[in-house]
Amino acid sequence: MYFDAHPTIGYPKDLTALVPKYLSVLPLDPSTGVIYAYATDVAHVPSVHDIVSATLEDPQNVALQNDADGMDLGINCDDPVYCTGG
Repeated sequence: MYFDAHPTIGYPKDLTALVPKYLSVLPLDPSTGVIYAYATDVAHVPSVHDIVSATLEDPQNVALQNDADGMDLGINCDDPVYCTGG
């Protein structure tokens, strides 16, 4: 929704841009108690690549077999951190 509403910007620089229009509050990662890690490729405007990560409770979770690993846009995506993005 944000991406479509801001075609010249693309993805937001940070998640706070989503509050309050798209989210009432920023959700916290229940495993860490902090806001989910998020980054976008600000070198390209509009930004068409972003990444969100969450620490999974079960380091053997099958979702970790198909997610991104290593560093991506400054976020460490090594297991048990699950990363996804566009």
